[in-house]
Amino acid sequence: MQSRWKIMSMRSLLLTLAATIVACVTIQINILATMSDRDDDSEDVVFQNSGFRRILERSVVASSSGAVTSSSSDVTDAGGTTKRTPSSELDVKTDGSSSTRGSSRRHGSLRYHYYKGWVASDQEDWTCDAQNEPDLLPEGDITRRAFHAVIIGAMKGGTQALMKAILSHKRMMNAGMLHGELHLLNNKGMMKNLREFKHPPDGSSVIRRRHLREGFEWLLRARDFDSEDDIAADVNADKLGIHSAPVYLFSGRSVPARLMCVAPWSRAIAILRNPIDRAFSHYNYVHKYIELHGETLFNGTRFEDFIYGDIWLLRKTGVLRDWQSEADFESFSGSAEEFRAWEMYLKHWELTGRPPGIWGPVGRGLYAIQIEIWVDETNKINRTDNLLILESEDFRGDGVGIYHRVAQYLGLERQKASRHVVGREHHRTVYVHDGMSEEIYTSLYELFRPYNKRLYKLLGKLGEDDWDGVWDKPRDVRREEG
Repeated sequence: MQSRWKIMSMRSLLLTLAATIVACVTIQINILATMSDRDDDSEDVVFQNSGFRRILERSVVASSSGAVTSSSSDVTDAGGTTKRTPSSELDVKTDGSSSTRGSSRRHGSLRYHYYKGWVASDQEDWTCDAQNEPDLLPEGDITRRAFHAVIIGAMKGGTQALMKAILSHKRMMNAGMLHGELHLLNNKGMMKNLREFKHPPDGSSVIRRRHLREGFEWLLRARDFDSEDDIAADVNADKLGIHSAPVYLFSGRSVPARLMCVAPWSRAIAILRNPIDRAFSHYNYVHKYIELHGETLFNGTRFEDFIYGDIWLLRKTGVLRDWQSEADFESFSGSAEEFRAWEMYLKHWELTGRPPGIWGPVGRGLYAIQIEIWVDETNKINRTDNLLILESEDFRGDGVGIYHRVAQYLGLERQKASRHVVGREHHRTVYVHDGMSEEIYTSLYELFRPYNKRLYKLLGKLGEDDWDGVWDKPRDVRREEG
């Protein structure tokens, strides 16, 4: 009798244990389903039967075919400290949370990481510590003159050619480094090293105007330029400065907020290129960059690998979604949820520790999101005259006309354009059918089309009516040479 009781007790215990295991497994499955990669085709229906859906599916298939193994990555934290950690498990600060396990996908020789524990912060609204004090500074002040204008992007959109054209005007000078680039407003390491500067102070989203201005002036005076090329020299007291930072457009809300705080008089210029051509030019640039630096990071990586990884990350962070209709897309567009997803996407690129020039071959072409952020920040200081949007293709076709338009925007007296500078294309472009298949081109066209349409509508509200449909006609695949 006692033996039978023991057997029954043991059986009951085993049944209870089995039920507990089943319950735990069920919960785990539900959690994994919630955090899954959304590989199920039924969830990838974006604008029914469109190339949008096909390219999203291909990004998952391509990444799934690559082995996902544990490796190490250099990760730069918010304080600018770089540490090496396993890519599959990273210590990411998320509002006080502890370390979290993430996932990664390989595309060609590139690995893309998604850190599940990192969420966008609530710091969408950056505040200037002198928000109600315009303080435009005297006309002759070095900071006022040197921060007269800035080219904010887009990368591979023609920013260097535009910079050269603007500098051909007798009143304009380079306020940046080398070929005009200066990353004061997005370079954490640079800002950290400035005397008394800490941003954001004590983890807040307050921008300290005085320290940014002091830092900018220090950079200007610390450059090893000859006096005739130095805007800080007395001989150039009547000159105005411009610098270029193509990553500014792709840096989220903090950069335009900083610019509007430190230099609310500054004139920002964005030059936008067909996002497909821009992405392919980006791919060619990265190949050249890697070759020059003798690295093997990009070996064996095809164009489709380059873009699929970025599309995968855009989906994982919630920027690209499984919209069933145009109405679904429009309801999400410009929402607080979309902007949080965008900030999360940018943060994930930052956490990879890779050079910013490699970031976002597809994301950089979602111009509507980025321009909306800049417009929103300029509206906060009631400025509607300090953002000029140019079309790269127009600049290539009518460089002189665009030059005069920019000069007028910058408040410069009319001057005959230097044709040997303004009329020269920065790159020679040919039409080819190798390097990017027509299938990939068509799929990218479908992916970018709703965002392009959104951009046309936005620019139309800003009085730029000639943008409507500029990139709506599919064209041959392009490749840059030279």
